[in-house]
Amino acid sequence: MSHMIHIHNTLKRKNTFRGVFLLLSIFVGGFLLSSAKTRATTPTNQFPYLAAIYHNQEWEDTGTALTPQESADKFNTIVFSRTKMNTYLPQYVQAGFDGQSLVYLTPLDRIAGPKTDYASRKGQKRRCTTTDKTYRSSSDNLTMDEGDFCEIQDAIVTNTCLTEYPDLCPKESFFLHKQDSTRYVKASSSGNSYKPNPADAVYRQYLQRRAVREMIGGVEVTYNGTTINHPSTGANSVYFDNVELSWSKVVREGGIPKEFTTNEAYAIAVRDAVQQTYTAFLATTLPNSTSHPQLWGNMISNLQTGNDWGLYVTALDGALMENFLLDWGRGYYSESDMLTQLSTLKSWGEAGKKVIAVAQANTYTGREQFDNESVFTYIASLLVLNDASSFKTDNYYGDPQGTREALYKQYYEYPEYFTDIGSPLGSYYAVSGSVLKRDFTCGSVTVDLANKNAQLVQTPGCEGM
Repeated sequence: MSHMIHIHNTLKRKNTFRGVFLLLSIFVGGFLLSSAKTRATTPTNQFPYLAAIYHNQEWEDTGTALTPQESADKFNTIVFSRTKMNTYLPQYVQAGFDGQSLVYLTPLDRIAGPKTDYASRKGQKRRCTTTDKTYRSSSDNLTMDEGDFCEIQDAIVTNTCLTEYPDLCPKESFFLHKQDSTRYVKASSSGNSYKPNPADAVYRQYLQRRAVREMIGGVEVTYNGTTINHPSTGANSVYFDNVELSWSKVVREGGIPKEFTTNEAYAIAVRDAVQQTYTAFLATTLPNSTSHPQLWGNMISNLQTGNDWGLYVTALDGALMENFLLDWGRGYYSESDMLTQLSTLKSWGEAGKKVIAVAQANTYTGREQFDNESVFTYIASLLVLNDASSFKTDNYYGDPQGTREALYKQYYEYPEYFTDIGSPLGSYYAVSGSVLKRDFTCGSVTVDLANKNAQLVQTPGCEGM
């Protein structure tokens, strides 16, 4: 006899509010029972775990921040900026967290600078003003220290090398250009961001050294002559946001780039830039450890086909799929697209790589549908996730004012998270048509993509393990 949790697209689920019971339908030996469960406080050693991404998580019903102990108990992966990592990682570790800690960087699609125009052909020849030399970006950018952007800009204009790295002498080719030879630029309230050229050798070296610095720390002299200490956060991995599998994002922002004639050439240049950092990580040892840091990426600009992800088997340790089975709050992808995503992640896992699967549900479509989508995608993720991989459901456009402020911040909890089915016994396989199954040491998962049904089956005797 097995304990089977059966979720389908018409099941009415109560909200999992703190102190509120959730009625869970459990089939035991063919009889339908009604079981009341409260919000879990300490999970079992269940596989897999969950991810906290970009924010210290808040309970979705109260807005109260999870305690360090709750976070250490529930999450095996965290993705935070340097500033937030410095704040929260020590608290989590003290509470027992020993999972994957990824420092969030956005180095592949923006080099942050001040508001002055350095993008136009005239601006490219402009040296930084005294005020601009004091600019510093947020801690998720390569130019996070005071004067970093201007150090690059002025070296290009004066044909000199970087004060910080005297062997790196950037040229205008450091940046990516539109067909009219202006730089790709994106304005914001705090400044302008310029797209780097992934094929440029100096940019690749700068990227590599800054990423390594996040893992081992360093003492450096800024462009303004100030000596700064940049200690390691204690994290064990770096996460590159926006790893582009095609040039579609670039083309939307300003047309086909001058430096590339084909989409394939651009995609391979991005991969090669990432791979250079990955190779450097393999030669780097984490402080007080015998392990090397890991490099992860957020794969974007494609539906995620196996061939595109396959380019990164030798360039990343793990990857985030930010649109797992759900089309950005608009419901499920087609059956064929879901099969493509699952096949991609299956191949990725079989290559020994890790993944974070994020499902973009949307409470605007109704809480019942949101809960059904969240639980279905979680169970479906068990088809492909391996050890040290993780899952998160996200309330896309979850903020009532439509500002997306709540994006990734809210933590939704379901009893399925704490149903221990052990470790996977192999990859998933097709039962019939689009019905897929994966066996575990303490149970199994079966997912019907066509009818949006999912079964999470626990073997008797595995409860509370």
